[in-house]
Amino acid sequence: MVERICPKCKIPMNADVCIKKSCQTKTVMSTTLYWCEECNVPIFEPVCPKCGTEGKYISTDIRPVFPEERLLLALVQGKENPHCYENSSVWYGSGAYIIDGKKEKISITEINKWSLDKIKAIKEEYDRLVDDIDSSYFDRNVAVFVEANKERYNYITEEAMRFISSYRDQYAVEDMMVSFSGGKDSTVTSHLVNSALGTNQVMRLLDSAV
Repeated sequence: MVERICPKCKIPMNADVCIKKSCQTKTVMSTTLYWCEECNVPIFEPVCPKCGTEGKYISTDIRPVFPEERLLLALVQGKENPHCYENSSVWYGSGAYIIDGKKEKISITEINKWSLDKIKAIKEEYDRLVDDIDSSYFDRNVAVFVEANKERYNYITEEAMRFISSYRDQYAVEDMMVSFSGGKDSTVTSHLVNSALGTNQVMRLLDSAV
């Protein structure tokens, strides 16, 4: 959800300044994400819409860690079982990996000190194991995440479509255009424009990033 957070302590709070006496930093409005221990996924609301479990604050931003990166993470950490994260819910946010709701940081500074031989050995082991990845738990976990956050997704989708539709009477379709780079943001924008206006005739302006 969108609420006030202390940018220094990374803790949401309902105050203009941090409630910690040792901090007192001015709070800012930010997106806050929570962790549902029952569903084992990040949620946008403080209480899980899927199961009703109260979530714990986890991050202000988050992305899924795909199976291939999970394998690489385990190899970098020197795990005895390189497939150890296949049955875990793994995400990345606030500068740390979030594994089943618990944060683990990786020191890039230390990794940069590794010898080329060590890096090459990890790469060879990754190439040997990558085709053996089992993505079944990952797929189920993503489905749970989508189910738990669908109300938020539907809300922001409808909000965006209402905003786009509000310009329908102000401009002709021939005068509209969408800046399109081929990335995820412009692809979503393009889809929303098509859905809101009921046409795919809006011009796409390809930028130099393509």
